[in-house]
Amino acid sequence: MEHQHKETVTSEEMERATGILSPTIRKDFSLHLSAEGIRGKGYMVKELIKDIEGLLGIDQKWDVVLVGVGKIGGSILANKKIQQAGYNIKYAFDSNPAKIGSIIQSIPVQNVRYLKRIAQQEAIRIAIVAVTHDQAQRIVEDLVEAGVEGILNMSGGQVRTPEHVMVIELDLSFYLTELSHFITQMHSKEEDVAETFDDMEDELDMLDEEFEHGGIGGS
Repeated sequence: MEHQHKETVTSEEMERATGILSPTIRKDFSLHLSAEGIRGKGYMVKELIKDIEGLLGIDQKWDVVLVGVGKIGGSILANKKIQQAGYNIKYAFDSNPAKIGSIIQSIPVQNVRYLKRIAQQEAIRIAIVAVTHDQAQRIVEDLVEAGVEGILNMSGGQVRTPEHVMVIELDLSFYLTELSHFITQMHSKEEDVAETFDDMEDELDMLDEEFEHGGIGGS
């Protein structure tokens, strides 16, 4: 909306863009946002964006630590969208002596043994774990003890945390299953359509034969 240089937006316009009913949009906004709609004009776009960013916690910059700078960790450090979204990967950690002390994408790689101390000193609240699944639980425990409250776990294995710590398990097999399900359903629909056309062709052939033998409308 903002990049379209719109100053206001109505709930009806948002309904067309999102598929969410305009009364639901107005109700949710009144419950969770301070932005108020103006009759006949709608909501001020800048005010609405500011409120939504505050609700999502993206109206501030977040310092993040990354544990594990292998292939997955390296691709995360190279992802500029993370920085653009307001998440500053301040430190990376690894146990590989060849990587400790190096600078990757302008980010210093520290020895993982100092993870807990540095995360605590820097008041880090969000961490990305990109180590192997057999290392993940120990790393997560260090992060929790350091005061981290949100963890993106990319180890491929599940980890245990206290209730006050949120963990998002990024399991690639889950998304691959979604893709395989989508492809299977698409092919199934194509087969159903093909069968329908085959049935229609069979019926037309039968009608043609009946016409040829005077079976329809004949005396």
